[in-house]
Amino acid sequence: MRHLVAAGARHSVGVDDGGRVVHAGAASSGEGLVDGLTGIVSVAAGSVHLEANTGRSHTVALRVDGTAVATGWDAHGQCDVNSWTRLVAVAAGWRRTVGVRADGRAVASGRRTDGACDVEIWRDVADAARGDWHTVGLRDDGTVLAVGNDSRGQCEVAEWQGIVSVSAGSLHTVGLTAAGRIVFAGACCGAEEEMAAQGDVVSVAAGSHHTVALRSALLRQSPRRWRRRRRSVRRRRMDRRGGHRRGRRTHPRSRR
Repeated sequence: MRHLVAAGARHSVGVDDGGRVVHAGAASSGEGLVDGLTGIVSVAAGSVHLEANTGRSHTVALRVDGTAVATGWDAHGQCDVNSWTRLVAVAAGWRRTVGVRADGRAVASGRRTDGACDVEIWRDVADAARGDWHTVGLRDDGTVLAVGNDSRGQCEVAEWQGIVSVSAGSLHTVGLTAAGRIVFAGACCGAEEEMAAQGDVVSVAAGSHHTVALRSALLRQSPRRWRRRRRSVRRRRMDRRGGHRRGRRTHPRSRR
């Protein structure tokens, strides 16, 4: 999956209409050195585990020709992506970078001690997501793979089916089914059952310790709510100016 914007803990990156990368926020580790990056179709921002690395991060960009470029914190080789080719997706985690190739294979660079880079054996992968210590892969058939730290069960996704998108937080994994249902693995915010029961979800994203879901019902209601809000604002403005009252125009000075 391609992303035109990405958010790290202390910086944000995006792709403008000309395929150039733009940056806002922290740049002390070089994650903001994106000037001159052109022909970009997707970006990823490395997550940050603040307790250990004091906020250092990196930025990864996917070029239109299927190659990748990375800038920023590279203590574990997470920016060593120059040799990657035929990519269709990239993801950036804490101290690592993951790429998905057009043939469904995955590649990774960065810290390997926690197993989150052990993705080379994956096949038929369509997309990837990164948590702080684990990596999740979405396969073409709607099943899910996960490697890395499984201390809270965040990698227990083998039984998931019919998944159309995945996202990974610090200690949890979230999947969205084709039927619009959310499935969870690991430790989240304590409201998993309530969110899973709602359904009608069209997009889902995992933060470090929270999950956000967009429901199609909200999309349908938003225009109506906006129109009602706009009418309400207009009425208040007219009242302040002495507008229409009971079918006739009045003015504050005429009500003495």
